[in-house]
Amino acid sequence: IAAEAPKNLIHVVIDNEVYESTGSQRSLSGKVKLEEVARSVGYKNVLRVEKKGEIKAAFLKLKDSTGPNFLLIKVEPGFDPATGRVTHTPEEITDRFMQAIS
Repeated sequence: IAAEAPKNLIHVVIDNEVYESTGSQRSLSGKVKLEEVARSVGYKNVLRVEKKGEIKAAFLKLKDSTGPNFLLIKVEPGFDPATGRVTHTPEEITDRFMQAIS
């Protein structure tokens, strides 16, 4: 990121601190502050949100900022076995996210 420094990049990380789809084993993100890692590797603007109501404003702020930008969204684990594993492609997930925030 630091080497390329794309001005229009917004890297969104949704973190529940577990590997939910494989059994909810704890990930390291409960002990490692991902926002600090992002700053240390060259993200120009870094935001962390912990409430659903803060997401849109944070994203729009980064959208209007010269990047690279990093948005960390902290969420609670909540795996529903009835939903199974993720079947959407990364592109489909991106499209759904962009529609939700617009």
